[in-house]
Amino acid sequence: HLLCRLAGPLLAPACDRGEVQEDVGDSESEASEIDEAEAGVQCADRKPGLAGAASKAEGKGCRMARVAALLETLRDEPVEADGMASEEEVTCLQPNSRQLEEFVASMAVDAADAATWPVIYPGPGGHGLRFEASFQGGNLRRVRLESDGVVEVLLCGDTRRSYHCQSFCFDAIVDVPLTLRFRIVSFSKPGSTFTDGQRIVTRPEGMVAWRRDGHDYAYVPNRYTIGQRRRHYTLAFTLSLRAGRTRVAHFYPYLYGDVLQDLRRLGPSGDWLNVSDLGPTPGGRPLLMLTITDFEVAQAIEGPDVRPHIVISARVHPGEVPASFMMRGALELLLSDAEEARDLRRRFVFVALPMLNPDGVAAGNGRANGAGLDLNRCWERPPEGSEIVAARRALQELCASPGGVLAYLDLHAHSRRHGAFTLSNPSTQALPDLLAEMDDGVFDRKQCVFSYNKSKRGSARCVVWRDLGVKHSHTVEATYAALPGRKHLVTPRDLSELGQNLVRGCAKLG
Repeated sequence: HLLCRLAGPLLAPACDRGEVQEDVGDSESEASEIDEAEAGVQCADRKPGLAGAASKAEGKGCRMARVAALLETLRDEPVEADGMASEEEVTCLQPNSRQLEEFVASMAVDAADAATWPVIYPGPGGHGLRFEASFQGGNLRRVRLESDGVVEVLLCGDTRRSYHCQSFCFDAIVDVPLTLRFRIVSFSKPGSTFTDGQRIVTRPEGMVAWRRDGHDYAYVPNRYTIGQRRRHYTLAFTLSLRAGRTRVAHFYPYLYGDVLQDLRRLGPSGDWLNVSDLGPTPGGRPLLMLTITDFEVAQAIEGPDVRPHIVISARVHPGEVPASFMMRGALELLLSDAEEARDLRRRFVFVALPMLNPDGVAAGNGRANGAGLDLNRCWERPPEGSEIVAARRALQELCASPGGVLAYLDLHAHSRRHGAFTLSNPSTQALPDLLAEMDDGVFDRKQCVFSYNKSKRGSARCVVWRDLGVKHSHTVEATYAALPGRKHLVTPRDLSELGQNLVRGCAKLG
């Protein structure tokens, strides 16, 4: 950064997505119901949030009607509607010499020349090249043409956190096949797994699957001053684009519509799923809570249902997409008709909050919700009207129920580590030890951390452990990049298998 300052700044305007609030680095590490009337079934009034006990008071027809109404009335389009993620085994790229070359190129840019680079986006494009990002989850602020075959890219900051940039998703449209060098210059973290083998994903229009793509990666400090903020980093890579439209993303995308698509695909054949809407969110979206258990067992129990709850949440940080693939795996196991799943549902009540921050996901944010809040820093005192008010209330009710809460998992992703690990509270090694025994291909016990400090006191895993008394309360961090051995890049299926093993590990705690 000293060399960057000596070379002089390259100036870019601050993001205009609202006032800037303070942010704090990495992931956790570094009340309406569905309208049952549409289904033609009269259901008893019930308070959103209370899962096991409240569900016992209503019938099978009501629960199944609520699920049917949800899937019928909510029609957000899934990003995977036309193509699932490729499950091919992709070799982790080895570090290459482009790091130094990219840094030297940045030092050589003349600031006066840079001020004249033509803007390709926003606008109609030019030089046979256009960009678009006006879709759910899209994130792109400006594209300029540096030279033939090289573009400078600025990302949008989070809503009301204008300098935080991490995830991206946009369309590149070219008239003829083109090899293009991308320089995304607005990253703020000093390190990235892009220097150690990670690759972005693409899906050309008409292709079936997303795939890892690009070559000649580099992640280096740059000279940009964006607004009043210095110390930025450039992610550079080269793509060979076919003629037409190609969607480019930081990681395999997963939107709110994909949650609904998964629920349609996994729709249970029996009475073991209930759905509640803890919303609306500040943006007016539903905030789904799924209760998965054997409701026939609940009905047969005389007196209170004392089966323990296991609670799993995901996407409180909207850009951390690997969390959704872990959640997908958990749901695939729990909603199946396999004997293992039937046994789990007989013994436990599972509660899933599959997308805690749907507004942030739709906006293409990395950490914040639609109001600019980092929802994993405000569990101690949730701001009025925020998603965490409803989520914490639901957890408090579950903790106060006869069965209580055995375990709580908050699913996240980490941009500077490979594999997966937990951030845990002191003396809570039981679950990580169980996961290590399962020999999961993604989980790396050596990276787990067991601590509590003031900077994380407002996070979900700390508040649920300290204030709600749940001993087994963990943040689970998964990579965007490679498996622990760093030979192959992680796939959505790898993450889904980890999600299933997380469920199995929690069940062994009981």
